[in-house]
Amino acid sequence: MTSKELDVQIDILAERIKQLAERIKVDGTSLQREHETSTRNVLINPLLQALEWDTTDRKKVRTEYPIKSVYGTRDRRADYVLMNGEQPAALVEAKRLGEPLDAGFDQVLANCLFEDIQYMILTDGNHWDMYDLKREGRLRDKKVFAATVSSQNSYTVAREIVSLWYRSLLSGSVLPAVLSVSAVPAIGTTVATPASEIPMPGIGGNMPSTPPMSVPPVGPLSSGTWVSFNALPSTKGSPFPKAIRFAGGPEKPTTSWRAVFIAVAEWLVTKGVLTAAKCPIGITSRGHIVNTEPRHASGTPFREPHQLTNKLYLELNVGTDRLMQQVAFLLEECGQDEKGVQFRTG
Repeated sequence: MTSKELDVQIDILAERIKQLAERIKVDGTSLQREHETSTRNVLINPLLQALEWDTTDRKKVRTEYPIKSVYGTRDRRADYVLMNGEQPAALVEAKRLGEPLDAGFDQVLANCLFEDIQYMILTDGNHWDMYDLKREGRLRDKKVFAATVSSQNSYTVAREIVSLWYRSLLSGSVLPAVLSVSAVPAIGTTVATPASEIPMPGIGGNMPSTPPMSVPPVGPLSSGTWVSFNALPSTKGSPFPKAIRFAGGPEKPTTSWRAVFIAVAEWLVTKGVLTAAKCPIGITSRGHIVNTEPRHASGTPFREPHQLTNKLYLELNVGTDRLMQQVAFLLEECGQDEKGVQFRTG
């Protein structure tokens, strides 16, 4: 792929985005009242097609893709999964036009984590947010772009959304966002590299990819039945595990599901990766899992706060079925692989 081909693709995208912005202007009110399927057909599918993700080709795109839950079943579905051969490369969560993108955010994130999907895309056909979940840092540092079809210059949007281009995504590294040539940078900022100067795989060197997280070795099993994080049943009413251990270390007894959450948090504290500097930590911007004080972003107090040994606070007011999703998110935010966590169930 040459720089000229990239420029041609941006031109194609800009034209499609201009068409979609006009559709939103004309049909937006009715789309907001109709089912999500209308938004998918009128706004989302056409843009995916322009990005060379043919929604009718199952080798490229799977719809209603079965997603594994924390307790091993596959009773949830992803709206779209963009495929790299037989492996999911990205998950696209579709919303009805005008629906907040953070509605159900924690569930979408959990779906990506449990399926080991690197890229997460949220869209209502107008707003598009993309995250690289294997990029280092906190969740806000993992956002690749946030673009709005109807309120930005079509070329500005195209230079962001080209990161989702079929050839870009499968190269192993998404393209960096590129400023519109008409954009004026703020004082003290650095102008992004023009599209024609972006190094492409095989053209003047490979683009860097995010290094995989190291997985702590797991030691020999002691007596009892030990299971991995993903294999632990945690639906409402499921019995809590009898013990937990980290990276093959000594086991620690647990007395409840909340004790599991606390044990994981304290382990992260001892490793020096769960600190005040990382706070607040929350799956959504409104609700915190960990904070330096027992309050959410709205100022609402934690309903069931627990103070850790480093004086941070956990919010324990969460159901069993969602608790392990929060644990997985906390591990991911602190750069730890859940494969290093094991549970004894008997």
